[in-house]
Amino acid sequence: MLSGNVQWADNVQQTNPNFFPESAGRAQSPHTLWIGCGDSRVPETVITGTRPGDIFVNRNVGNQVQFNDENLMATLTFAVDQLGVRNVISQ
Repeated sequence: MLSGNVQWADNVQQTNPNFFPESAGRAQSPHTLWIGCGDSRVPETVITGTRPGDIFVNRNVGNQVQFNDENLMATLTFAVDQLGVRNVISQ
């Protein structure tokens, strides 16, 4: 996985040399909160064709939305109140 990360970073650097410098000084501003399943076969950026930073993600077993789930409610509150997400999707 570490060598895969290095290769990913090298590929990003080659295709978009400004990606890392621009990302370092920029606050995240995703347009969507994605509540998805913890299933490792379903990477949200791949199946939606989005870029890193476009989606704020919360994963759990079965992509459930339970109002007594403190982790999910904290994520939802942060995403809406602090990040300004405009869309909430439960996969």
